[in-house]
Amino acid sequence: MLQILKLKHLGYDFTWRSAKNRSFTILIKLKPSETSQIYQVKITFGNGQEPNAFVIFPQLKNGSPHQYPDGSLCLYHPDDFNWTDEKLLADWIVPWVSAWLFFYEGWLETGIWYGEEASHDKKEK
Repeated sequence: MLQILKLKHLGYDFTWRSAKNRSFTILIKLKPSETSQIYQVKITFGNGQEPNAFVIFPQLKNGSPHQYPDGSLCLYHPDDFNWTDEKLLADWIVPWVSAWLFFYEGWLETGIWYGEEASHDKKEK
């Protein structure tokens, strides 16, 4: 599968498994900067569903910004990006998760989210 081959080619530390319904789960280790700790992230995708990313370890601080109620990370506004199964996680989702983790660490230190934020009010678009 091309998704797995690209992640391997880029040298990511990960494991993966597939389900009968053609969906996949990837457990990947990410270190967003030289001074960051290593995060374990679960990404689920496939079967026509958009990828969902969850930080498994370490546990995120309660009230962390840019998360959905189920704990998945808000990586992009659906009006600004359209996921298709032809797109590669290694090109889109994994870098966005790394950036999310980088800005999360900044938020922990300063209380400010320095990453770009999309308006969720359609009137402002």
